[in-house]
Formats: sequence, structure tokens, C-alpha cells
Amino acid sequence: MPFPDELSRGLAVVAYDRRWPGDFAVLARRIQGALGPTVVQVSHVGSTSVPGLAAKDCIDVQVEVLALDEDLIAGCFSEIGFRLRPEPWNRVEPVVG
Repeated sequence: MPFPDELSRGLAVVAYDRRWPGDFAVLARRIQGALGPTVVQVSHVGSTSVPGLAAKDCIDVQVEVLALDEDLIAGCFSEIGFRLRPEPWNRVEPVVG
């Protein structure tokens, strides 16, 4: 979900880009480096992870951590240029089952 200041660039579905896997690899290394041993796994998810599929030009990343420590994790992401979404829905885990 884009921040309001990112909407000015517009959102569009584009043809598959062969650079997306490499872009993800760069992000994964940055995230792993920032979070260190807290990270269990960094995964490329979403439509850009599917070879040949048209998608919005935005790499979706899922990060599995040993424990949720919002202050630690948000701080690490902030240090590498990511922002924390302020909306309440960003801090709620859905109950499944």
C-alpha cells in the first residue's frame, strides 16, 4: 500500500520485468543485514515474484522473524530507509480459524 506522497507517481500494471528477482535479492540482503539474527527468512511474495506475470512495479517482501519486537524491527527498517505505516490496521494480526 503506497504512502500518500507515493501516489503522485501513479499505479499501473506493467509487463513482467526480468530485473525483479535481482531487485528482491538486493532488498533481501539489506533486510538481512539490518535485522541480523532476528531474521528467520526473507521471501519474495506477490505478483512480482511470479515469472512472466504482469504486475505493479513494486517488490513485495515477507520477513519472518524470531519474535515481534516492533521497536527493534521498525528501528532497523528505518535505518535502511523504510517507513512504518501509521494506520491501526498495520498493527493487528487477524485471527485465523
